[in-house]
Amino acid sequence: MKIQQVFLALDADRDGQVGWPDYQDLVRRHLEVFGVPAADPRGVALLDAYRSLWREFLRHGRPRTPDWLTMPEFVTANRSLSLDTSRLDMVAGVPGAIFDVIDGDRDDQITQADFDRFLRGVWRIAAPDAIEAFTGHDMDGDGRISRAEFLWGVREFFFSSDLSVTGSRYFGRL
Repeated sequence: MKIQQVFLALDADRDGQVGWPDYQDLVRRHLEVFGVPAADPRGVALLDAYRSLWREFLRHGRPRTPDWLTMPEFVTANRSLSLDTSRLDMVAGVPGAIFDVIDGDRDDQITQADFDRFLRGVWRIAAPDAIEAFTGHDMDGDGRISRAEFLWGVREFFFSSDLSVTGSRYFGRL
């Protein structure tokens, strides 16, 4: 169910397929929302991370249509790639690049306002309980999410079957 939510968020034109153009649009939104130029090393790293992820999704999803994945193919690709880390660890590389873009002052911490911009501006998620996930990510209660806390939340999103855990609530309660 969580991976289907990612698919729906990526499939902006609602054509039932996700392709590289959808990921390019996602990268563009990251950079626009956080004011990072595409030529900035953080912008380049984010694009490269998503490009690598997309190539691995195509390899694992075995699409019937070249360069596009349907929802079932996308789910298969995510599950397969989460098990095969021989080329890419999808819960470290891309999230690390995302964190670098969000962390504008480069102090290895993101604020609640940054997290809100990430969910609302980049992913276009309006669910109030998704925004509340910030508190769960802030495990030490210091009012900020560290890189380790952010990566933990992403890992929890992809690997926990418990829908009530913080990392499972990026898209709101499922």
